[in-house]
Amino acid sequence: MIDISPDRFIDSQGPVIRRYTSHLLTQASHVTAVDFMESFVEKNRQDNSHHGNASFLHADVTKLDFPKNRSAV
Repeated sequence: MIDISPDRFIDSQGPVIRRYTSHLLTQASHVTAVDFMESFVEKNRQDNSHHGNASFLHADVTKLDFPKNRSAV
């Protein structure tokens, strides 16, 4: 999990699908859930998109490009 501001997180799924997403969605204003397995991203989207404060990204978290000024996110 990457904290990009006091209430925004990136939840890197890895091998433990959706482990923290549901909890983070109740605590943060926005969560971006990232997984390199497209089927895991889709399952997470199905399970958690009803929260309305999540983005689901099929990508390699080690290759994400973050803004230089994290406070601007």
